[in-house]
Amino acid sequence: MKRTLIPSLGLICLVIFLLTGCSTLTSIATTTTAAPASTTTTLFPYTGTWGGSWQDIASGQHGALAVIVSNNGTFAGLITNNYVGTGEVAGAITASGVASLTFTYSPQYIYLATGALALVGNHAIGVLDEYYGLSKFGTAEVDLTKLF
Repeated sequence: MKRTLIPSLGLICLVIFLLTGCSTLTSIATTTTAAPASTTTTLFPYTGTWGGSWQDIASGQHGALAVIVSNNGTFAGLITNNYVGTGEVAGAITASGVASLTFTYSPQYIYLATGALALVGNHAIGVLDEYYGLSKFGTAEVDLTKLF
């Protein structure tokens, strides 16, 4: 009987060693394995299609503005003006909302606007200073909604 007990005791010790040894090795492997690099990409906050309105209260001008913003912040679209009609708009915006754009109604009516927009939910709101050549002629309030 002693003979059977010894191999059983040895087998029990081997099983205990393997169980505790394996859990220790698993623990070491888990704590020393580096986490994989993140594969998610952060989209540019203004990427997408935006549409809304603008108004220059002092001059009485107002209209609609629709742009498609790419991942690098450049955009293009259309602008309407209650005095001048419909024109094209192109420009760029930074991730922090600093914007610069050119809007063209015809070859003789090319304007520049610069300013800043802030994201509030699915809206981009802000103020743009308007220039014709080097002369500032107005300030436009802008309210755009992200359409998709």
